[in-house]
Amino acid sequence: MISLNLLPPERKQQLNRRATLHRWRAGMTLLLLTALFGNLVFALDLWWLQQEQRSVEQQLAHVRQQASGSGLNAINEQTRHLNLTVQSLQTTLPASRSWGLDLSRLLNALPRNVVVTELRQNVAGQIEIAGLARTRTDFIALDDALKNSPALTNVSTDSIANKREDLPFLYQAEWRPES
Repeated sequence: MISLNLLPPERKQQLNRRATLHRWRAGMTLLLLTALFGNLVFALDLWWLQQEQRSVEQQLAHVRQQASGSGLNAINEQTRHLNLTVQSLQTTLPASRSWGLDLSRLLNALPRNVVVTELRQNVAGQIEIAGLARTRTDFIALDDALKNSPALTNVSTDSIANKREDLPFLYQAEWRPES
């Protein structure tokens, strides 16, 4: 195949320049389209990450709200229980009562051979006195002393003098109101 080139050299240069310019434009257009596509992918990734961030922030806020709410509920329940206990103690234990004097009277009224190992008071104001009486006679004297005590009322026990020595006892009673 024979090709004849009958174009003048200026026209050839002009056509070569146009072809080169066309190649450059095509290359630049391809580069621009690639850059635009890359930016589009980046923008979509950024948008997706922002959506995920919002979702995580909402979940975190929800968890924090639940945590603070349950903490407040627990604190409110403890406060309510504490207030009930304080009210019960205020009705049971008047502020002007001399507990040292009451305890001193109670312990001085006990027989000599009686050992008190526990003295407890519950929230309702009832007391329990536990201990050991050396002999049956001491146990009976203890029973009389507690039932006739000026500091106690409603004295009761399930303990019985069923042996001669070392008799354990447990009495329930209430503090007698001060007059």
